Amino acid sequence: MSLRYVLLANQGKILLDLGSRTSFSPIVDQLLEKSPLPDQRKSYQHEQFSFNYVSDGPLLLLCVSDNQLPSSECFSFLDSLLSNYKSEKDLSKIKILMRQGLEKYSPGFEKINEVKKKVEEVRITMIENIGNAMLREKAIGNVFEKSETLSSHASQFYKGSVDLRHQVLLNNYKVAAMLVGISIMSCLFVAFELCGLTFSQCFTERYSPMVQLLTAMIALAALS
Repeated sequence: MSLRYVLLANQGKILLDLGSRTSFSPIVDQLLEKSPLPDQRKSYQHEQFSFNYVSDGPLLLLCVSDNQLPSSECFSFLDSLLSNYKSEKDLSKIKILMRQGLEKYSPGFEKINEVKKKVEEVRITMIENIGNAMLREKAIGNVFEKSETLSSHASQFYKGSVDLRHQVLLNNYKVAAMLVGISIMSCLFVAFELCGLTFSQCFTERYSPMVQLLTAMIALAALS
């Protein structure tokens, strides 16, 4: 069961037609010559074809199908075309509706429709997979970015701790050097007080214990 040909005419002039009419062109031409026809709906058989038409004023809508397609289906299709044309006068939309009707009632339409449905399902699945892959890639990129940030912060912290340690050690060395210097200066001050600037007083026998004491003090200052 199939729809072979669809026509829309005004005052006997074809506005739009789709399909092939090679096998029944003379009958179509006769209908066009008689247009405009009285407002009517007619259907008749000729050989293996079924001719169904609706006339409405100057308009004529005709569809030719094989004998297996019910006339009710043909008239329902023609009524939808007539209603759309009278309300919008949009031939591009009528052409789309005609093409959809030819596809719907063409041989193997159900298989074609099933294939289209499967193709659409595959397309939707692919789009979803691509979207999920992009989300995963974005998440992985965020993880790498955060790990690089943490690594940078860890390196900065390690460098800062090493610098702080060196600074603390340097300060400790400075304090120790200052303490040693103060100790030595204190011992020298005491030595100068007791022995004089040339230490001549401490080399007498009287001050020999004093020399030993000063020597011990200087040694302790050096050790500290």
